[in-house]
Amino acid sequence: MLKALKLSVLFFAFMLFFDQIALADRDVFLPVSQSKISQEEAEEVLIGFFSQRCNLPYECVEHTIREKETECSLRFGYFGYGHIEHSDTTPVWEAHLQLHGGEHYALFDSEGEILYWQSHGTEHHRNEPDVWENAVSATPLSTDASEEQILSDIKKRLAETTAYTQDEIREFDYRIRFVYESHFNEGHIPVWLTYVYDGGTLVCKQANGYDGSLMGMSPPTADFCAYRTNLPSFGDTMGFPYSAWYEGTMTIEEKAIQAERWRPVVEQWLKDYPYSADSLGLAYDVTIRQTFGIPNDQAISQRHAEEIARAYAPHLGISERFADLRECTINYLVTDPEKPIWRIIVKTPNIPSEEKKKYRGVDESIFVKYVVEVNACTGEVTFATTVGADTPAYLWQY
Repeated sequence: MLKALKLSVLFFAFMLFFDQIALADRDVFLPVSQSKISQEEAEEVLIGFFSQRCNLPYECVEHTIREKETECSLRFGYFGYGHIEHSDTTPVWEAHLQLHGGEHYALFDSEGEILYWQSHGTEHHRNEPDVWENAVSATPLSTDASEEQILSDIKKRLAETTAYTQDEIREFDYRIRFVYESHFNEGHIPVWLTYVYDGGTLVCKQANGYDGSLMGMSPPTADFCAYRTNLPSFGDTMGFPYSAWYEGTMTIEEKAIQAERWRPVVEQWLKDYPYSADSLGLAYDVTIRQTFGIPNDQAISQRHAEEIARAYAPHLGISERFADLRECTINYLVTDPEKPIWRIIVKTPNIPSEEKKKYRGVDESIFVKYVVEVNACTGEVTFATTVGADTPAYLWQY
């Protein structure tokens, strides 16, 4: 579990770093004199904002920003690409800093107004709705924690960690919801949210995992300190051979054997962790979502299926240029036993990148891979699509 958490933090930091590198050629630095606030005032904005959002002492954040220079970078210019509107014409202060073990990031304008920030594994935009308003109600499973358990948990924590009296705790108004919300687990796993009011004043808020595990209790003005439900890693725990599937080195027979072997393991995992289908990724797709098989004598040959897929290219707007240099990956699926299919993934031409560049704006189809599904009994094309960034992996990758 700790390893998975570390990997999540590293992934978050890496993606943040990658975003900045990808956009570095568009960064425009401006002299601080063009900002309505000074460097020192910008630092004060940052200290005040994250001390509140992270529920940390002002001095702790100040120390990170002003004394640990290697852990905080602050600059002024046009850096809000992809995060704020009118990024090309809105000069911003941009800050990267490490706080309580995690990467934090903020953009604020030349007057000191926060426009965008990242913390605790998620991102926020100025004036976005509170998570309570943005949440979609869900129905707990019989194996999930109950509302009564959540209420008991937060009352116990209030008694143990705050100065409120038992009478005050009894009199508070507890608003509890079981919800999906885009910041928590990227909207894939529901959580319990509890907002505690004293009269009409918000006292604190708490997030619990679907099983009742504490994700964090926060003051009204603070960010939630965690947005991910702790789930063990299926790959680390069970040793699923993700790399063998991604590398595409297994034969048709080996895929069928591996998928069959792992199916009951994945099914049991889903019983133990009922909201983990999304985190299982490939393991879920190749064992539950679809079924791999071995072609029998009635099936058309793999070579014939590949010929059909290659000939289908014009129907998808794919030109014949370099067609003979497109390699194929082929799978045999019996998800519907009555209609087995050959799934052929036709890759982009295997030519030098410098050669490919010549065709930008001339023939964009050579940069596109596509997938064709062929009925293994009749040779009929039953599904075909080009593969884009939004095409789900289970529709083409394996």
